[in-house]
Amino acid sequence: MKTLLTLAVALSISVWTGAATAAASGSYTGNWPLTVTHAGYLNGQYCLTVTDDGSEGWPHSGSATIPEYTYGVFQVIHGKFMADIVVPLEGQNGVLLFTSNGRDGNIGNGAAAQIEGGYPLYSGVMTVGTKGGC
Repeated sequence: MKTLLTLAVALSISVWTGAATAAASGSYTGNWPLTVTHAGYLNGQYCLTVTDDGSEGWPHSGSATIPEYTYGVFQVIHGKFMADIVVPLEGQNGVLLFTSNGRDGNIGNGAAAQIEGGYPLYSGVMTVGTKGGC
C-alpha cells in the first residue's frame, strides 16, 4: 500500500511538472505584425517571421526575417526577446533591432532601432500584433 501511494505521488508530481514546463516553453515560431512609431525613417509596419529552433545558442532562438531583409536572428534571454535583422549597405552592414519582453511564446510591445556604422540612427516604440497576423 505504501509503495502504491509513493508511486501515485511521484506520478502526479511528474505530470504537474511536465505541464508547468510545457507552459513555460511555448514556441515563438510564426509571423508577428510590428508597428513602429516615433522613429522617423524607421516608422512603419513590418512582418517579422521567426523560426524557434534553438540554433542560436539559446533554447528559444533561431532565424528572423522581414520581407525586405532575409537574414537575421532572434534570441530570448532571461525573458527578453531580441531580433537583429541585417540591412545590407555599402561597406559596413546595418541592423534593425526589435526588442521586447518575451515569455511563453509571446512577444510583448517594446522598442525598435536602426543602427548603421555603429551609430543608432532611429529608435522608437514597437507595438506587436497577434502571432500569425501577417
